[in-house]
Amino acid sequence: MLPYLALTARIMLLGYERIAVKELGKSRSGQGTNFVLFFTAVFFFIPFLFHVEWPQDLWVYAKIFVCAIIYSITFTLYVKSLTDGEVSLVGPLYNFNVFFLLGISVIFLGESFTFNKVFGLILMIYGSSWLNRQGNFFLSIKAIFNNRPCQLMILFSLLLSVGRVADKILIKEINPVVYGFVLYSQISIILYFYNFFTGRKKLQFALLIEKPFISLIAGAINTYSYIFLLYAIKTIEISVAEPANMLSMVISVILARVLYKEKIKERAVGILIMIIGAFFLL
Repeated sequence: MLPYLALTARIMLLGYERIAVKELGKSRSGQGTNFVLFFTAVFFFIPFLFHVEWPQDLWVYAKIFVCAIIYSITFTLYVKSLTDGEVSLVGPLYNFNVFFLLGISVIFLGESFTFNKVFGLILMIYGSSWLNRQGNFFLSIKAIFNNRPCQLMILFSLLLSVGRVADKILIKEINPVVYGFVLYSQISIILYFYNFFTGRKKLQFALLIEKPFISLIAGAINTYSYIFLLYAIKTIEISVAEPANMLSMVISVILARVLYKEKIKERAVGILIMIIGAFFLL
């Protein structure tokens, strides 16, 4: 029961996260947002660190660092996609990681591969064609893949699936809270130096000063949604937990309509189809 409660909390928070990231990224075209998102998140791990066991094997920290490099690239793409694109268009493509994740988890984690999962993926492909309708299925899919923010989100989804499998493997060796804290700390350092050497040194802290409230909100959501995910996937198959996150798009799309007046009528149909597809993956 507790893993599913954790997954439910993750879904709720993820729905708000996309809006928080877009709000944060609206300033300075998203530059420095990737750093702020993880730097502020690190501090929200601290209250949970006082009564947990830390691994003595230093090799574990090196393996986490490899994941940190992957996630640093991944979430730089994520922020750029949400900053430049419409939430109701690019947001659902977050869930393309289930395509990549199913294959990777079956090969490396030995998770199940069934007809229902294949059918669910087909529904998700069809549902994605409703996100940018262009007359027929093939033109609609082509329009998605020709859209730059959509391309970034799909690439993000591919890298995210690699990171999620690494998460599943590594939390067998380390407490999830310690793992999250170390990972986010390493990501913050990597992104700081990335912004430093690309001429964005001042921008990342300027953004934190300009938007302290939304920075803290985004950081808190990032921290707690990730902790809930890590606890969920200790028990639930990753190829089940990640597709379930599609339910968060209901929250994101409603907020996008209210806050940004985005046109969601046909996209809502596509999201519904993709969510039905996700249930076949369970």
